Amino acid sequence: MRAKKSPQVSASENRGPTAIENLLHLLLLSGFAVAQPLFDLLSREPGFFVARRSQPLDIVVLAVILMIAPSLILGAIETIIGLFSEPARRHVHLVFVGLLITLTALPPLNRIGDLPDIFALGGGLLAGLVGAIIYRRSSRVRSLGSLVSPVVVVFVIVFFLRPSIRTILYPRQVELRNVADPTLATPVVLVVFDGLPLVSLLDDSWQIDSARYPNFAELASTSTWFRNVTTVSDATMRAIPAILSGQYPEKGLLPVVQDYPGNLLIPSIQIHCAY
Repeated sequence: MRAKKSPQVSASENRGPTAIENLLHLLLLSGFAVAQPLFDLLSREPGFFVARRSQPLDIVVLAVILMIAPSLILGAIETIIGLFSEPARRHVHLVFVGLLITLTALPPLNRIGDLPDIFALGGGLLAGLVGAIIYRRSSRVRSLGSLVSPVVVVFVIVFFLRPSIRTILYPRQVELRNVADPTLATPVVLVVFDGLPLVSLLDDSWQIDSARYPNFAELASTSTWFRNVTTVSDATMRAIPAILSGQYPEKGLLPVVQDYPGNLLIPSIQIHCAY
């Protein structure tokens, strides 16, 4: 004869997760679905922080917000719904779990060969549905989720250790080189039109179109125009520092004063950003 489970054990296995456990599960899933992809994107595009002259504290605060804000928002929605209907709150929680699993599954599915978007989306939705069902039926899966939820902190640590982010978080001290003579009275104005192709200003004879751009045409007529000069890169983060410093851009360098200590802006303005 099979032994019957005690009522205490059955109740323990069948009980739903507590509010704290729900929040930990949302924290874990949103870490994989939202925080980690954004950390990866930001670490590959550090110009986002440089262009905004973000200070180390700004980056730390942003990282913390990305880590905990999605789970707190979803948890708050669940709490509000729970004030009116506990069954509705449980159903909404399962929907959130399925949605976060879907978001987690979509990027790897999109990287599978030439898989059409509709199949990738279908696969993500299927993964979310299956994941939500397993989560609902298995107390062990929920317990494991609660146990490993602190792993989201690893995402933040790895983000801070990325070389591109570490350069901004821990700016090294550099000796600023004054490349200009401050006693000279000749005014110099440097204007950079970012993203303005020369061909947009030309007419059919490859001259500045004086009808459309009379001021550019007047400037060209009274100046020395080096019409064949081009930038060293089509990317702002590489072209502008090269213009200001006279250095060819190298892989891994950021448009910050630590990587370009001798640039034209330093003598008059002590700035963190090199453009």
